[in-house]
Amino acid sequence: MFVQDTGRPALVPGGRGYGDLKRLPLTGRIVAHLREANLPAGAHVIERELVDAFGVSRTPIRKALATLSDRGILRAERNRGYFLTRPAAELDPALLELAIPDGATLFDRIAMDRLDGALPDRIRPADLVHVYGISHRRAQHALEELVEEGVAEGTRGGWQFSPALATKSASDASYAFRLAIEPQIPLLPTFAGDPQRIQLCCEDHLRFLETPRAPPMARQAYRINTAFHEMIADFGNNPFFRSAVAQQTRLRQLLEYRDFSDLDRVNTWCHEHLAILDALKADDRPLTAQLLAQHLGNAMAHQPRHAP
Repeated sequence: MFVQDTGRPALVPGGRGYGDLKRLPLTGRIVAHLREANLPAGAHVIERELVDAFGVSRTPIRKALATLSDRGILRAERNRGYFLTRPAAELDPALLELAIPDGATLFDRIAMDRLDGALPDRIRPADLVHVYGISHRRAQHALEELVEEGVAEGTRGGWQFSPALATKSASDASYAFRLAIEPQIPLLPTFAGDPQRIQLCCEDHLRFLETPRAPPMARQAYRINTAFHEMIADFGNNPFFRSAVAQQTRLRQLLEYRDFSDLDRVNTWCHEHLAILDALKADDRPLTAQLLAQHLGNAMAHQPRHAP
């Protein structure tokens, strides 16, 4: 168990409410688990327990804890470890964009170049060095970030971009599929909402709306959006619907990064999500389905004009 000042239950890896936690950086996943356990300010966070929970070595855990300390989320005490500086319930892992600003800018450029067809399916650090005029070390860091975000995966001899919907016609087909699938989920006889997850998701949206926007806003928006749609899929308690929604999320990732650069559009879908969350709170499933269909239809109609 995590050692906690209040004796609360141990953290359970794979906390709920944020979609696929593997999409978050390690720092964000740690915060998601702390929040899942509802830890109070002053709770002791132990490195060894994080290593066991996430199945990684001490080095990335130490780096993540140090980063969280630099951000004022944890307090480091010599010979004692790290302690929460505020209640974990006040933290939002989806808003913890902890990458170096320059790296974030490079990430966005690589993602957009890939979407526009300027980069091949398979890449190596040397390719990024040649295209962007950067150092080999920075290219390596960028590729690691692409993998961490789920945009690429390591293969023998290099890296390969994950499959994506690279054309407007493919995006339209994706929305048509989602319109046929997602609004049916609240109408399933197996559907069962979780009030705690719904409330947490609502708070995340409100906090996101209140947070000053700065790059990389698109990735923040993508995580909020993904968590929302995958949460509803989870409530359906049907693995086929859940798998279909997760697949579409992965395929649409690069398109969403581009679409979510539009601040007005992001604000609009945030408010649409909140209306759907209100219907979920009231357990009004027909209204939830209706609003979800309207939301997806609006998203389809407002795709960027410059989409290929």
